[in-house]
Amino acid sequence: MAGGTPDTGDGMIEEINIVPLVDIVLVLLIIFMLTANFLDQQAIRINLPAAAAGDGAVPGTFSIVIDESDRLYLNGAPATPEAITAELAKTGGGPAQATVLIQGDRRASHGRVTEVMGLLKANGVTRFGINLDPGVQPVPSAPPQGEPPP
Repeated sequence: MAGGTPDTGDGMIEEINIVPLVDIVLVLLIIFMLTANFLDQQAIRINLPAAAAGDGAVPGTFSIVIDESDRLYLNGAPATPEAITAELAKTGGGPAQATVLIQGDRRASHGRVTEVMGLLKANGVTRFGINLDPGVQPVPSAPPQGEPPP
């Protein structure tokens, strides 16, 4: 019989051809890979500043992102300082129980980052952190004037 499948004479196929199954699995894999690529492109792009050491993100925290144009995002959605205050007030146990992760773009103004930190402190948030990119070496600071460089 053509195709290499054994035939017992009664028309029953005794082996299963897995080639079509492998083809379908590979097509599904390609679809998932393409979909994951499109999901990644919808994220807010920020360029984190460098740090010599840093910890990973803590799950279950609020995330405040400050992009290069000083726009605020709360948990991925555009926000205003008033919206952040309202969301912190909804936290179970009050703002003192909230943990906030601030992610400021390297080109965001320092004033905007400190404004957000002041907003958090004014609302009673005592646990917050700044997200850094630990994989990038920080730029060494300039030596004080009058001292020779190392």
